[in-house]
Amino acid sequence: MAETNGVVLDTYASDGSRVKETTSEAATLVDRKRRVDVKTASKLRFAIIVVSWATVIFIGALGITTFVLALEDDSSAAFAFALDAILDCLSSIVVIWRYSGSGNTLYSSQRENIACGVLACLFLLSALSIATKSTVSIARRLKPARRSVLRYIFLVDGIVCVILLVCKFYIGHKLESRSIITDAFNSLIGAVLAFSILCGAIAYDDNPRAWRIDPIIGIICSVFLIIYGMWLLVSVILKARKLNEEKLKDQGKT
Repeated sequence: MAETNGVVLDTYASDGSRVKETTSEAATLVDRKRRVDVKTASKLRFAIIVVSWATVIFIGALGITTFVLALEDDSSAAFAFALDAILDCLSSIVVIWRYSGSGNTLYSSQRENIACGVLACLFLLSALSIATKSTVSIARRLKPARRSVLRYIFLVDGIVCVILLVCKFYIGHKLESRSIITDAFNSLIGAVLAFSILCGAIAYDDNPRAWRIDPIIGIICSVFLIIYGMWLLVSVILKARKLNEEKLKDQGKT
């Protein structure tokens, strides 16, 4: 609900509660050139926090379960999968921090840049863990996980990651947020890894040579993560310099 000529707007805080703001305050939230209006942007901010918490809860639970089973079966594939799930949860926690707080942080360049910097580091850590796991699997010729419960976990995780990444890409596009898009890529990698491990395990039942599917896809994913993570990190550094220069110019004018 909104009143024109600079009166009152109903926006939404990070917890979903309504907050009264004047149009002058709302103008700091959403520029007229943004893809969505103030009310829609506030709802989308609440939506991404809900989606991020869903990622932490569901993917975190699957990751912990897989980690326990990986220790029992001594499965490097399952262990790397669990580690990637934990990193995915950390990535979503960064997004939760990014979009929590008062309304004027919705399009905050500083918060966005900090979040992207942390996400870039998480991408590089994820790439390192996946590459290490894949290299060890090839060197030791480790066979795919044969326990049926692990296969069901990989299937469920893959489906959940696909749903989450679609939601994140949509919200990230609407809010013009690189941090949300980056988190969506993390969910994409989780889905690819889950399905590749599952396909490799099923194919191994018919052809023992198919054990290479999982580590090869893992190496490809790690290369993508390194490239994207480094590009994101460089972008963050350049953006930080630009923000500092603008801040110094503003201080010089006062």
